[in-house]
Amino acid sequence: MYAGTHDAVGNQIDDGEDYEYVYDPFGRLRFVNRTDNQALVAEYRYNGLGFRVGWHYDVDADGTVENTSDDPWFYFAYDEGWRMVATYRSTDSSPKEQFVHHVAGLGGFGGSSYIDGVILRERDANTAWASAADGTLEERLYYCQNFYEAGPVKSGGWWRIGRSTLLSGVSGRCGVRPGPNQPCGNAHSGERSYRLKF
Repeated sequence: MYAGTHDAVGNQIDDGEDYEYVYDPFGRLRFVNRTDNQALVAEYRYNGLGFRVGWHYDVDADGTVENTSDDPWFYFAYDEGWRMVATYRSTDSSPKEQFVHHVAGLGGFGGSSYIDGVILRERDANTAWASAADGTLEERLYYCQNFYEAGPVKSGGWWRIGRSTLLSGVSGRCGVRPGPNQPCGNAHSGERSYRLKF
C-alpha cells in the first residue's frame, strides 16, 4: 500500500506511486502528472459555478497529452439541474455519448428520485473515441437501480446485481419490489435481479 501526500486542505497531491495532482485555488483538480517524468496525464476545465466542463487526456495512450486530433478535448453539456447530459469531442456538433436522467421521483409525481441518476446512456459505438462523432448513437445502455443497488443493462438483457454476469436475450418487465432482500418475481436463487423489456 502506498502512502499519499495531501496539501493543507486535504487534497491528495501525490498518490505515492505514479501520479501527482495539481489543484486550482478553489480546490478543483486541474492537472494529473506522472511522478517519474512530470508528463501530463490529464487536465480539466471548469465553469464559473465549479462544474467540470472539459477533459483532456492521453486518448491514444502514447504517453503524452498533445493538443492534436490524437488527444482531443472533450466537453460536457449539462441540463438545467446541472446533470451531465452529453459528452462532445472538441468542436463536434454531435455528441459522442448522451445521458437521460430519472426525474419522475417516488410514485411518478415529479421531484427527484432517491438516486436521481442516469437511466440510460447512448454512445457513438462505431467510431473511435478520439474520432469525430458521426451523428448516430448506436449503443444504448440502461441503468437499472433501486434504493439499494444499481447495474447496467444492454438491450434485451438481464443484469444480476452483485454479479458481473450479463445474461442476454431475456425479456419481461421490471418487477423490482422495494425493500431489502425482496427480489423481483423473476429472481433466481434468491438473488436480486432486474428484468427489463426493450
